[in-house]
Amino acid sequence: MSVFRSILFVLAAAGALSLAAQVKDPDGSPVDKLRAAARKGDPDAQNKLGYEYFYGVGRRLDYTVAAYWYRQAAKQGNPAALLNLAICYDRGFGVKESPYLAFQNYRQAADKGAELAKYNLALIYLNGIPAETYNDEKFPPITPDRERAIELLEELIKNNFAKGKYGRAALYLNKPLPERKPEETARAFKLLSEASGSGDTDAMRMLADCYYGGWGCEKDDKKMLFWLERAVAGQDREAMAKLGFCYETGEGVEPDPEKAYKYFREAALRKQSMAMVKMADYCASGMYTPIDLTKSVEWLESAIKSNPRNHFALFKLGVYAAEGIGIEKDEKLAFRMFHQAADFGNTHAQFNVAVYLKKGEAVPMDPGGAFYWFKRAAEAGDNRAQYELGLCYMNSFGTPKNERLAIEWLRKAAANGNADAIRLLGI
Repeated sequence: MSVFRSILFVLAAAGALSLAAQVKDPDGSPVDKLRAAARKGDPDAQNKLGYEYFYGVGRRLDYTVAAYWYRQAAKQGNPAALLNLAICYDRGFGVKESPYLAFQNYRQAADKGAELAKYNLALIYLNGIPAETYNDEKFPPITPDRERAIELLEELIKNNFAKGKYGRAALYLNKPLPERKPEETARAFKLLSEASGSGDTDAMRMLADCYYGGWGCEKDDKKMLFWLERAVAGQDREAMAKLGFCYETGEGVEPDPEKAYKYFREAALRKQSMAMVKMADYCASGMYTPIDLTKSVEWLESAIKSNPRNHFALFKLGVYAAEGIGIEKDEKLAFRMFHQAADFGNTHAQFNVAVYLKKGEAVPMDPGGAFYWFKRAAEAGDNRAQYELGLCYMNSFGTPKNERLAIEWLRKAAANGNADAIRLLGI
C-alpha cells in the first residue's frame, strides 16, 4: 500500500557481552577495543561496529563492511543485528538487494521481540513480495496476508509502539470514504493522536489529513497546519510537499507562492516524488528559478526513479519526448512513457496511448488497443475519449458497430462540453 514503506533505522548495539569463535576482519584498520571484541566474536560488539561503519560514526562510512559485521552478529541471533541486516537487504546497503532475505531476517528479529522488525514484517505481509533468484538460489514468493499483518500491528499497539499505531490507522483510512466505518475512523484518529504525541512524523502527517477532511474529528484547518508543521520540523518530506500544496492553493492559509516553492524544493531534495514533479514545472516556467529545460527533465527522471508509479511524472516526460522539450524529440519514448502512465491510471495518458494506436505512426496501428484505451479514458470522464469512443462504435473501429452505444457516448461527450460531439450531434 502506498502509504507504507520500510523504515530506515538501525538499532545501536545493546545487551551483555558474550564471546564466541574468532572471525576474520574484512577491514585493515588499526585494532581498537570495539574491533578486538568484534573479532573475538562478541555479537553486541559486532553489531555496534557495523552501526559505526553504517553511519560513519568515528569510522569511514562503508556499507559493505557494516553489512559484514551485522551478518556476523546476526548469525548468533542478535536481534538488533538481524534487524539491521534485514534493512541492508531491503535497501541494498552493502549487499545485493533481496526482499526475501530481508523478510527472513525481519521475521527472525521479530520473533526475538524487535518491534521495528515486526512493523516492517507487517508491511511485507500487506504487500507480499514476488519470487526471486539471488546468486542462483531461487526464493519463493510471499503472498499477501492481511490478517497476519493486522495481528502484528495490533501486537505493536499493545506494546505502545507508535509506528504500529500509525500503520493500523492507515489501514482504516486507506479505505474509500463510502467503505469506512465510523467506529474505525474514530479509532484511527485516536491511534494517530497517540502516535503523534510520541513524535511519529508519519502519524503527524496523517493526523493533519484527519483534520483536513474531518475524519474522526471536526474539520480544523489550524490543527491541520499545526501537525503538518510539526511533521516538517521532524524532516518529514511528505509533510513538506503537503505544506507546499497548502501555500500554493491557499488550503487553510493565505496563498504564498514563494513559501510553496520553498517547501516543494525541500521535499524534492529529500526525493519526494511529487515535489520533484513540481520542481520540474518550476524549471520549465522560470518561476523562482532560471528556465532550465534540461534540469526540468532531470527532475522528472528523478521523480520516476523515486517512485516508478508516479504517473504524473511519466506523463509529463512523455509530453517532453513528444514535443522535444529539454530532450530530443522521440515519439517512441513518448509512447512508452504514456503507456506506463496509462497503466497507472493517468486519464490523459490513456487518451494519448489510444491516439497513438489509432494513428499507427510512431507505433503500429492497433484498432483493438485504441478502442480499449479510449474506453478506459472515457469511463474516467475524459470528453475527448468519450467522443472518440462514440466514433469507434459508429465506425466499427476496434469493436463491432453499435449505433446505440455510439450515440450514448457522443451524448456524454457533448454533455461534458466536447465541441466535436456537439457539432456532430447538431446540438
